[in-house]
Amino acid sequence: MSRKLLFQIVSVIALLSMLAACAPQTTPAQPQAEEPTAAQPADEAAPAADTGGEVKGKFYWVQNSAWHPVHQYTQQSFLAGCEKLGLDCELATTDENTLDALVALADQVVSRPDAKGVAMWFGGLPVAKPIIEKAKENGIAVALPHFPVEEGFYADNAVQIAADTSKYPDAVAQAMCDELKAEGITEGSIAVTENNHNATEDTVAQVFTDGIAKYCPEFTVLPPELEGPEPTQAIAVATSIIQANPDLVAALSTTGGGPTTWAGAQKETGKKIVAVGMDATRVNLDLVTDGEVWGLVAQPLYEETFGSAELLYKMANGEEVPYWTVLDAPLVTKDNTQHYYDLLAELEPKFRDAVNPDEVQSDEGADSGGSSDAGGDVMGKFYWVQNSAWHPVHQYTQQSFLAGCEKLGLDCELATTDENTLDALVALADQVVSRPDAKGVAMWFGGLPVAKPIIEKAKENGIAVALPHFPVEEGFYADNAVQIAADTSKYPDAVAQAMCDELKAEGITEGSIAVTENNHNATEDTVAQVFTDGIAKYCPEFTVLPPELEGPEPTQAIAVATSIIQANPDLVAALSTTGGGPTTWAGAQKETGKKIVAVGMDATRVNLDLVTDGEVWGLVAQPLYEETFGSAELLYKMANGEEVPYWTVLDAPLVTKDNTQHYYDLLDELEPRFRQDAVNPDAQ
Repeated sequence: MSRKLLFQIVSVIALLSMLAACAPQTTPAQPQAEEPTAAQPADEAAPAADTGGEVKGKFYWVQNSAWHPVHQYTQQSFLAGCEKLGLDCELATTDENTLDALVALADQVVSRPDAKGVAMWFGGLPVAKPIIEKAKENGIAVALPHFPVEEGFYADNAVQIAADTSKYPDAVAQAMCDELKAEGITEGSIAVTENNHNATEDTVAQVFTDGIAKYCPEFTVLPPELEGPEPTQAIAVATSIIQANPDLVAALSTTGGGPTTWAGAQKETGKKIVAVGMDATRVNLDLVTDGEVWGLVAQPLYEETFGSAELLYKMANGEEVPYWTVLDAPLVTKDNTQHYYDLLAELEPKFRDAVNPDEVQSDEGADSGGSSDAGGDVMGKFYWVQNSAWHPVHQYTQQSFLAGCEKLGLDCELATTDENTLDALVALADQVVSRPDAKGVAMWFGGLPVAKPIIEKAKENGIAVALPHFPVEEGFYADNAVQIAADTSKYPDAVAQAMCDELKAEGITEGSIAVTENNHNATEDTVAQVFTDGIAKYCPEFTVLPPELEGPEPTQAIAVATSIIQANPDLVAALSTTGGGPTTWAGAQKETGKKIVAVGMDATRVNLDLVTDGEVWGLVAQPLYEETFGSAELLYKMANGEEVPYWTVLDAPLVTKDNTQHYYDLLDELEPRFRQDAVNPDAQ
C-alpha cells in the first residue's frame, strides 16, 4: 500500500446502518435509548383498512435509523404496498442507530400475538438468526428486502426481495466504460468508495471492478476505500483520493451518500470525473440533473419494500413464493430521472420531521487527570485528547501518558470524553487547542483530514502536537505535529514470518488464513496488506482470504469469525488487526470446535490471559505504553524549542506464551489507576 493511501482514512467510529446500500453494523459511536420505541405513532402507520382475504393480524415493518430520509422512503413504500392490498400494517421502528436497538425491537415484534408477517431491514447479519427462528416458532412469515443472503442461512419462514448485487454492477461498469470512451478518455484510474464493508457493498464493488476489467481493461480500479456516513468526512476521503491519484477519471460509490461525496470532492479539487452513486433520492437526482454527478444506480427501494407487503400476505395465507424475488437496479442518468421524481412526489409528503439522535452532542467536559508541578522551563499544561475514554485500552493509553508526564514533572491533564463519536472528539480537540494555558497536546486522532484545521489552530496558538499510534505522511498536517508509532508497513511482515514458522512446526502445509479488522482505516488496512504480502513471501502454499470486518461488538465479532471458519473448512490460521481480535478468534474456535493459529492485537490483560491459556497463539504488542508515555517527552521537547524527528518509530513485537510477563507488569502498574466506574455510554 502506498504512503499516499496510508493516511487517507482512520475511522474513529463504526458506521450507522442508515443508507440503503449498507447492511446494519454495530456503531460504538452512537448514544442508545434505554428502550427502543416499539412503533411510530399511529398517524405514521398506513390508514387502517379491513384485513384483506383471510389474513388476520398485523404486518409489521421493522427498522432502525428510522429518522433517515432513505429509510422513511422504504417505510412509506411498504405502507403503500399494504394499502394496495388492504392489509392492517404498522411501522415498528426506532430512530436509534445501533444494532442492539434493532435486535431488541425485532425480538419484541416477533413476540407480538397479533403479528402475522414481519419485514425486517436486517441484511445478512447472523445476529438475526434467533429472531427469525423465533418468528418461525410463532408462525410469522418474514420478508428480507434489499440485502441478498444465501438460501438456508436463515430459517425457511424467511424470503428475500432485492436486486442481484452479483449482476447489476456489471451493467454499471459497461455503461461507465462507454461513457469514458464517448468522452475520449482512454486511460486512468477509477475509485470505489463504500459506506462500510458488508456483503452488499463488497459484492457491488467487486462485480463492478471485474466489469471494468472486462469492458475497459485499460483503466485501473483502485482498492475500495471507506467514505463513511458523515458527509463532510466522506467528501474529505474522496478529495484525498483525487489528490493522491492525479490520473483519476471516474468513481463509483456503493452507498446512497456517494453522489454528495463525489460531487463535493469534485468541487473541492476542481476536477471533473464520471461519478456514479446509489439511490434515486431527491438530493441525488438533483445532482444528476445539474450535471454534478453522471449517474445513479436506482436500487429498487420502492419495489422491494412495496413488494414485501405482498410477499408477507401470500406467505401468511400459505401460498408458495420463490425464496428470492429478483428485481432490476437500472442506471439513471439525465435522460431518465422523471419516474423517480414522480415516486418521491408521491411518498415525501408522508415523511415525518425527524433528526438523527446522534447529532445531539454531549456537553461533557474534560476529565481531570493526575498532574504535578511543571518541569523544566515549560509554562502551561500538556493535554491528552481522546474520545471513547471509558474503554480499557484507552484508559491504558491515558495512564501511560500521565506516567510520562509524572516522570518529567510536567503539569498534565486528560481532556477526554466517554462519547464515541467523531464529532465529540473534534469539538473537544478544538476546545483544548483554544485554551490559553495549553503548551502541548497529544491527540488520539489518526490521519483524519478533519483534524487539519485543529492542528493549524494549535500552530497559530504556539501549541506543539503529538500524534501517537496512527502513522500519517509528513506534510499532511501542519509542521507543529509529530508522530510516534510502530511502522505498520514493517512489523506485520515479521508476524507473517512467525506464523509461517509456527504452521510449519505444527506440520500444517496448506490451507487458508483469515484476516479480520475492526473497521477499514489506514492503520488496519496497511497491517492486513503487509501481513498478506508476508504470507505470500514466506509460505505461499497458504491462501490469505480477503479481509472481513469483525466490528467492535464481541458477540457479533465472534459470529463473523465463526462464519468464516464455517465457510472455509481448510482454515488453519487467522490474524485480527484489532484489540478485540483475540476474544473474537478464541470465541469462534470455541463455537466451532476448530483449533487454528490465531494472532490478535494489544497486550491487554484479557488478551494476555488468552495467550497464556492457549486459546490464541499470539498477540502483536502494539507499543501503546511506549507511544503514549513517549508523547509526553516529545511535547516537552517541542515546547522548549528542541528539534525532534517527525516520526519516532517504535517496535511492535509478537507476544506468545514465552514473553508475556513484561506486559503483565505494565498492567499491574497502570490498571489500579483506571476509572472503575467507566462504561460505554452506547451500552446503556
